[in-house]
Amino acid sequence: MLIILTGSSFAGRSQTADKDTMCFTVPVVRERLKQARLYLYTDSLLKISEQQVSQLQNTIKLLGDKDVELKTMCDGQLENLHQQIALYKDQIDGYERLLKKEKRKRKLITGVGILTTGAMAYLYFVK
Repeated sequence: MLIILTGSSFAGRSQTADKDTMCFTVPVVRERLKQARLYLYTDSLLKISEQQVSQLQNTIKLLGDKDVELKTMCDGQLENLHQQIALYKDQIDGYERLLKKEKRKRKLITGVGILTTGAMAYLYFVK
C-alpha cells in the first residue's frame, strides 16, 4: 500500500507541479522555436514600419505644396508602409491564434489526464 501511495504522489505532483514541464519531439520543438522567433521578428518589423510612417507623415507635412513630385513619392511610400503594417498585424494575429490554440490544447490534455487519473484511482479503490 505504501508503494502505491508513494507512486501516486509522484505521479500527481508531476502533473500539477508549479514548474510546467512538457515533452515534445525535437521537430516539434524546432517548429515552435521557429514560430516564436518569427513572431518576435514580425513584431519588431511592425514597430519599425510604424516609426517610418510617422517620419513620412512629418515629411509630407513639411513639404506641403512646395514640391509636388516629392510629396506624391512620399505618399506612395506611406501607402506601401500602411500595407506592410497591415500584413505584419495579420501575421501577429496568426501567431497569437496559434498560441491560444496551443494553450487550449494543453489545458484539454491536462484535464483529460486528471480525469483519467481520477477514474483509475476510483476503479482501483472500488474494485
